[in-house]
Amino acid sequence: MESEGAGSLHPVTLITLFKESLLVNAHRPALALKRKDKNGVLPTEWKFWTQGEYWELCLSFGKSMLALGLQTHAIVNILGFNAPEWLIGTCSLLRVEVYVFTRPYHMVDVTRCGDCFVLAC
Repeated sequence: MESEGAGSLHPVTLITLFKESLLVNAHRPALALKRKDKNGVLPTEWKFWTQGEYWELCLSFGKSMLALGLQTHAIVNILGFNAPEWLIGTCSLLRVEVYVFTRPYHMVDVTRCGDCFVLAC
């Protein structure tokens, strides 16, 4: 470690930063989304999640994966476009492989070729 500057700082994980942020920002917005409904209509209102709600979603997803039998260093594939689910899966203390393919044949190829424990679409 360096005696001064960036090299003198102790490393901090993303999860540690997240927990520290919750102490003062749990009520503040963390994610916002407009997602088309089943008829392809984009809503006028945004859906918001606070940092506290986001943290709870992350814990819930992680606990669900453990309940399914997910082991340390197992792989979870999350398929789809940029979405809150990616962030929730990543922050759930999982090793997550993210693929941006959205065509069904791409998804089939990814799941056949990978050593995937869980596939989330």
